[in-house]
Amino acid sequence: MMGKRIYPRFYAGFSFEGELNFQDLAKGKGYSYPLVNISEIGAAIRTNYPDEASELVKGYSIPNATLTLDNQKINISFEIVFRKGDLIGILFKDLGEGKSNFIRFIQTMSLKVFGKPEIKGKW
Repeated sequence: MMGKRIYPRFYAGFSFEGELNFQDLAKGKGYSYPLVNISEIGAAIRTNYPDEASELVKGYSIPNATLTLDNQKINISFEIVFRKGDLIGILFKDLGEGKSNFIRFIQTMSLKVFGKPEIKGKW
C-alpha cells in the first residue's frame, strides 16, 4: 500500500541513546553524529553544522562504521539515502559484529511501543 510504513521508526531521547561514528580514511577525518531515529533498515542522524562534511550526500557509502545504542556497539556499513540541511538519512547495507544485539534492540523497542512495557532483561 502506498505511503504505509513497513518498518517503524523509534526515536532517540526517552527510549534510547544512540550515536554513529565513522572515519573518512581518504580525508583522515572522524565523524560522530547523534541518532535522531532508527528502524530495522536504517536511521537518521543530525549534524550541528550543516556545512560540515559536504561529501556526505546521497549515494555516499561508508564501509566501516560503529553504531552505538545504549552502550552496545554494532559494526555496520551504510549508504546515505538523503540529506536535507542538518538531517542525514542512512540505509544499512550490512550489520557486522553485534547484529544479534541490534535485532534484539529493535524487537525490544517494538514490544515497548506496542504495549509490552513489562519486558525486562538486558538486550
